[in-house]
Amino acid sequence: MDLRQYIESQDNSLGIRINNFWKYVAPIIERQNRQGSNENGYAHVEKVEQNAWLLIEGAKKISDFSLHELFILSCSACSHDFDKGLQKKFLDEARHGEGAGKFMTKEYKSLQFDFHEAVAIMKIISLHDLPNEEFQNELGKVDRNFTLPDGTLKLQQLAVILKAADILHTDSSRIARIGVDASDMNNNERKKHLARESISGWRIDGSRIILNAIPETQEHFSALQGCKKYIEEKEWPAVEEKLSDYSLPYDLYFEIDTSICGDPSEQKKNK
Repeated sequence: MDLRQYIESQDNSLGIRINNFWKYVAPIIERQNRQGSNENGYAHVEKVEQNAWLLIEGAKKISDFSLHELFILSCSACSHDFDKGLQKKFLDEARHGEGAGKFMTKEYKSLQFDFHEAVAIMKIISLHDLPNEEFQNELGKVDRNFTLPDGTLKLQQLAVILKAADILHTDSSRIARIGVDASDMNNNERKKHLARESISGWRIDGSRIILNAIPETQEHFSALQGCKKYIEEKEWPAVEEKLSDYSLPYDLYFEIDTSICGDPSEQKKNK
C-alpha cells in the first residue's frame, strides 16, 4: 500500500480528490523533464511521495497524522517542482519552490473546487529547496499548528518530511527513465549521474536510513564519494535534527559495496 492508496482506503472522497489532483497536473509534471539532464518529471515526484510514505510507515507513525495532513503531503510531493514545468507568467522571478507555490495559490480554483489546502501546500513546497541554515530559519517562521477548516496541521513536520524525501531520491531510479548519454554532460552533471547510477535505494534500520550503493568503476566510486560528502555535509543537516525530534529515522548512512569496482584503498596500497 502507498500513500494515495492509504488515503483512499480510509476516506473514499478524499481518495478521489488526491487521485484527481495527480491526474490534473500530470502535463505540468511531464514538462519538468529535461533531455540530457538528471531531471525526470513524473518518476521523480512519485518517488518523493513514496519516500515520504516509507519514512512515516517505516517508523510506524501513520497514526500521528490526520488524513488531511497526508493528503497535503501527497499534493506537496506532486507539486514541489512545478516551477520547472510552468510557463514564465507563473514564476515572477521567484526562486525554485516559490514559483510552484505561487502557481498553487493563483490557480487553485481551477485545480479543484474549494481547494482550501493550497495555502498549506504552498508553505511546504516553498521551503523544500532551501539550503541548511535558510531552511531552518524559514521553517521556524511556519506555524507549528496551522489551522484549516479540516483541523490543525503540523506543517513544520510535513515540510521536513518532504525535504528529506526529496533528498533521498538520489538513486538510480532518478535517471533510469531518461536514457541520457552521460559522456555529453558537463563534469558536475556527469559525476551526479554516475553517483546515482551507483545507488540502488535506501532502507530503514531502526533510527538509521541506509543508502545502498554498488559502484561499477573507480570513476563511479569517486563520484559516489563526492555525492556522499555533499549530502552528509550540505543537505542532510537541514533535516537530521528535526527528524530525530519527530521520532523518525534520522541517521543517514551509506553502505557501499566495492566488490565490482574493487576496494580503492587496496588498489592504492598495491601501486
